[in-house]
Amino acid sequence: MQNKNTADETSSGLVTRCFVFLKPMRWSRRRRTNCLCALTVVGLILGFSGEARAGAFIFAEQNGVDIITHPKGYTGVGGNRIVTVGINPASPNAASMEVSVRNIVRTFNRLTPTTGNLLFGANNNIPPGQIDFESVALHEVGHCLGMAHPNLATESNLPDADQNYTKTTVGTDGVYNLNPGVDGVKGSGDDQRGDDVNLHWFRKSNNNPFTIATKVDSTTYSRNLADLPPGHSFAANGDRDVSTLLGVPNTEAVMQQGTFFDEDQRRLAADDVATLFYAMSGLDEIAGTADDYTLTLSYAGLTASADVVLSFNDAETSFAVCKVNGLFINSRHIRITTANAFFNTGFSWFFNNVLDLDAKVPVDFDGDIKSDIAIYRDGLWFIIRSSDGGQTTVGWGGAAQDIPVPKDYDGDGKADVAVYRDGLWFIVRSSDGGQTTVGWGGAAQDKPVAADYDGDGKADVAVYRDGLWFIIRSSDGGVTTVGWGGAAEDIPVPRDYDGDGKADVAVYRDGLWFIVRSSDGGQTTVGWGGAPQDKPVAADYDGDGKADV
Repeated sequence: MQNKNTADETSSGLVTRCFVFLKPMRWSRRRRTNCLCALTVVGLILGFSGEARAGAFIFAEQNGVDIITHPKGYTGVGGNRIVTVGINPASPNAASMEVSVRNIVRTFNRLTPTTGNLLFGANNNIPPGQIDFESVALHEVGHCLGMAHPNLATESNLPDADQNYTKTTVGTDGVYNLNPGVDGVKGSGDDQRGDDVNLHWFRKSNNNPFTIATKVDSTTYSRNLADLPPGHSFAANGDRDVSTLLGVPNTEAVMQQGTFFDEDQRRLAADDVATLFYAMSGLDEIAGTADDYTLTLSYAGLTASADVVLSFNDAETSFAVCKVNGLFINSRHIRITTANAFFNTGFSWFFNNVLDLDAKVPVDFDGDIKSDIAIYRDGLWFIIRSSDGGQTTVGWGGAAQDIPVPKDYDGDGKADVAVYRDGLWFIVRSSDGGQTTVGWGGAAQDKPVAADYDGDGKADVAVYRDGLWFIIRSSDGGVTTVGWGGAAEDIPVPRDYDGDGKADVAVYRDGLWFIVRSSDGGQTTVGWGGAPQDKPVAADYDGDGKADV
């Protein structure tokens, strides 16, 4: 049973709070403006203890140190969990937020651990003295998915200088024990923390938050300090000072508290990715079993009805806040039930207007965010890699009727070699080299029109047949049928013309482009071309995140 509780109703509900701070001076931790991140568990709160099991999870500090928090919708049954992300249409800056929110959706869908994810000055597009909304919102959405700060942060009420120690509760002595060890770096592996109880899930083999195990679960990650590698005394966290110590400078976990002016932190670090992967190992915390799940974020557009809703509301926060409600699945696992991120208008926010290029490069075989020159010849793919100028040759296909359909079907940011043959789709996944075969289409008049229609970062298998579009949504496996076009001369040209992160159904007919906008269902007609020899070549030529006719 779910109730709405207040902070006073501790028998059935509990309010915990974490603070996220703005660091106004680059590389300085002295001057900050605080913001409240309120995390609320609604439902039965159990008192219990458990043995220790990457990163840290919200609700753990007050509800049991071994708590694992899951996104909305997970109940212990495996499968793909789709979490919709929307922007409150009544919010100030709603339209300005869209590109950043769509980029955040793709960032979480890729779940790619990166190093060097802190960019300053000439290395980013943020004007001096402004705060990057996308970087701050990426952190807040991380809370909305269940992740906590990996450092003590301001919720510890410690002085600013001590907040970068790894997240813990106090031990039996009732105080935080803080000693940075021989290296003098707070949050590193040689910290001496007395009887403080660790809340950070670390990689057992090396206690390095900037690396990630091939398999993330309780066999490779732990909260128990007895599982630390030899010579380590405490769990290291993903702070930028620790990254410098470990030889990967300008890297920090997105969930580490705090942001600077003129700071671009729009990519996840290994610690962020490992935290989500650990939760995805399910209730048994063992990867590869029936209760495992995958996580797909889907941009829902301007709506207040999504699973995660972002808005500017000065009454809710002095800077940025995440408010989350949750319910216990069992004594150690909580699922989120509602999630809202709020931001304050009283700051000089920078709204990124550059859509993540992964969404605009349909034939990026090497994942460097640039299209690669490639040809398909009788079953051979000849690719010039834009990343290093080298050449790749792949044998795939070869039947006379094969049609090359390279797209990013597995969502890893790289186009997959694939062919369509008489209703069968033969795909080589770039993520693991495995093969996928899908039966879809097969009528003589079918044309393959794979694209990302549902905005989950993966191409959807689809065919166009005499004015009907038959689409298998990769986000949930469901089928969408759309009637659009149908004239004998129509050429299907699906692209993201309105820049909402989803491909729009569209046809080109004798110099006219007929487009159904996925953002609002409206229709756009453009006159361009019309000579008998004209061929439609829609693409995003100007880099604004929208396909050009």
